[in-house]
Amino acid sequence: MTHNVFPTVAVLGAGTMGAGIAQVCAQAGSRVVLQDITEEFVQKGLGRIRDFLQKGVDKGKVTEAQRGEVLGRITATTDRAAASRPADLVIEAVPEKLELKNGLFRELAGVVAPACVLASNTSSLSLAKVFAGVRGADRCIGMHFFNPVPLMALLELVRTDATSPATVDAVTTYARQLGKEPIVVKDSPGFAASRRSAWSKRASRRRRTSTRRWCSVTATRWDRCGSPTWSVSTSASRSRTTWPRNSTIPASRRRS
Repeated sequence: MTHNVFPTVAVLGAGTMGAGIAQVCAQAGSRVVLQDITEEFVQKGLGRIRDFLQKGVDKGKVTEAQRGEVLGRITATTDRAAASRPADLVIEAVPEKLELKNGLFRELAGVVAPACVLASNTSSLSLAKVFAGVRGADRCIGMHFFNPVPLMALLELVRTDATSPATVDAVTTYARQLGKEPIVVKDSPGFAASRRSAWSKRASRRRRTSTRRWCSVTATRWDRCGSPTWSVSTSASRSRTTWPRNSTIPASRRRS
């Protein structure tokens, strides 16, 4: 059996994203503590996980035994310090407010073990600001999951100038243990996927399929030069076309 990079994971925030993150970590074999500020929020998060797994059972994709094993690895609490203290990895999934996230990580730095990795699920905030003043900046990293977390394969790992190579390597390995397809990007406004989304919206004015349905960007990869390329699929076909970010869209793909 493959060694789990992070045997114990704390997920702070039991909303839609936090619950999904807790689920995939538990599915990968980690012991997970799910935390939120009220018991009501915690129980709603656990309910989301139970319901998602039950749908898998109903569809024959998950066995009752597997559902029980995953749920058995997840505990919940409203005590943030108690959730974080024994963790090898802490992932925050609290509301997108810079002051809230920065204050949380400053607090955590004085609670967790020196080797504990601190990760933010922010989708747009500057991680340099999120982790400003946090002790042990080399262990801080962004883990940007996509919704719904159990189904979306892409996982952006966002490094700051202070993030150590060891932290990047450990989190990349764990991302693969979660069944994700990680890409490592530098800390910049919007990260890779949000920039991709903005680009695709601009391009969509000229890009339609022959059936007049919008194309959708579904995945990203990196070419040999390190610039993002976009994998585009249509709802009318299984065919896929990859266009470099700054290339000219083929005439055959433009709107007539």
